[in-house]
Amino acid sequence: MRRFLVRVEAVNLASSIVDTDDLSVIRGGGFANLLVPERLLGALDMGALALVFAGASQAEAILNVAENVDERQVEARLISLASGQEDVANMEPQLVAILPHLTLLCAVVPYESGYLAASRYAIGKIRERQLMNLTIDKGEPPAQSFRRPCMVDGTRPGSMSLSKGGKKLIVSSSVYSRQILGRELRQEIYRQIGVRTDRNLEYADSFADLVNDPPPGLSPSLKGKMAVVYFDGNKFTAIRERAIRNDQHGGGDAVRAFSEAVTKARALFLDRILDNLENDSRMYCDGRRLRFEILMWGGDEARFVLPAWKLAEILPILADDMEGEHWAFRGETMTSAIGVLVCHHKMPITRAVAMADDIVDEIKAYQRAKEGKPENMLSIQLIESIEPHVGGIRGFRQKLYQTSDASAFVVEGASGLRSIIDSYRRITDPSTGLPRSQLYNLISEARSQGLPGQLAGEASNLEELLQTAVDRSRGENGEDVVMALKAALLDPAFGVSAGAPFVGLVRIAETWDLMRPFMVSSELETEIG
Repeated sequence: MRRFLVRVEAVNLASSIVDTDDLSVIRGGGFANLLVPERLLGALDMGALALVFAGASQAEAILNVAENVDERQVEARLISLASGQEDVANMEPQLVAILPHLTLLCAVVPYESGYLAASRYAIGKIRERQLMNLTIDKGEPPAQSFRRPCMVDGTRPGSMSLSKGGKKLIVSSSVYSRQILGRELRQEIYRQIGVRTDRNLEYADSFADLVNDPPPGLSPSLKGKMAVVYFDGNKFTAIRERAIRNDQHGGGDAVRAFSEAVTKARALFLDRILDNLENDSRMYCDGRRLRFEILMWGGDEARFVLPAWKLAEILPILADDMEGEHWAFRGETMTSAIGVLVCHHKMPITRAVAMADDIVDEIKAYQRAKEGKPENMLSIQLIESIEPHVGGIRGFRQKLYQTSDASAFVVEGASGLRSIIDSYRRITDPSTGLPRSQLYNLISEARSQGLPGQLAGEASNLEELLQTAVDRSRGENGEDVVMALKAALLDPAFGVSAGAPFVGLVRIAETWDLMRPFMVSSELETEIG
């Protein structure tokens, strides 16, 4: 009897997920990459197979085979199954149809020196093979051609017709198979993620659906805007490997337990989000389709999109989730870096995703500089332009705020998130907060005093200006209100601790509507007048 570790991984995800702005196609591509690796291993019919883990577009299993079977034979069988040229046991036809359009790599290595050594060897082989593969799907030559490019992805040859919204579209076989999968296997997708499947929700078909026909009273600055939310786990691999080293059974059990813990924790958070969304009538377009979509889900990463105006109501759920016991694993706490990009829905999704990733990279660089145990950290960036910004998020921030110091843009931990939520509520309160006109006056006054770019200067200068503004606008409300408002304006999460205290004023001004998206009646009258 021979023993192998078998690994299957979907790579080059951009070419099969975010190469279009059609949410059904994105959904189909994203979840195909999530589902297929485990299904391929399950279809491997060459011996006794025990799944180690599945998630994040990867799956591993331990395979026991006869002595006369070698690695090359097992790999050849996996490659044949992944080709899409034959029926695959336990795989729906919709998944089989999409196989030629995914980049699936496999590695089979001897299981001789424990799990960790075998897994690292398999990952190394896959990375080598990834570098030798095209970054786009090869697909199959179309059986027919309409002699025009796909009307959805704009690049592949149009070879199939698809009816959508009463229109006939000429699309590529890649787009067709992903759209069918995203529509027909939605409940299976959510079952795989681990959330409740009794909701039977329908979802928006496009990014425009997320934002069109907004609720009454929405601030004009948020119309047409969406929030792209990206979670990336902090040192999950290190946590998993420590568990492997402490595992008395070779490491496989620890990996399986870790994978299950992450899956359940992410699913619990998603369930809480969906509970909130499905009970909010404003979150439905056409009265039936939810303004929400998952772009990626699995392992230590998650990405979803929703209307920008809903973000403020999601943040308290996120704060509660950060402190949940479900994020504990064998004495360690699993944390995440969370980047939120608020942008116009017409920004190409590939660009929006890249910028959200960039925000997370900035958070992680800040965490490394701090040393110590990683914490949950959140950073939100609002961008008006749909054009790319030279230098990424760091270059954008340096140009706009005269600082790219991440500490000016990061909210640390559940307590920090709750604090800044409360600070925003105090500052933007129509009755007891700082009038927006006073905020703009503060920024102008800082400029008039010659503070570089209105953002640098001493914190003492800021306190003096704030005291005058708060006394002038809310002094009649009493000392308690004045002190609470001043404390909110000096919340460290607004950048005071970054050595650029006036950044906070600009950040508050640009995110005011984001944190209080619906205008009260008096504001509406002013807008109409």
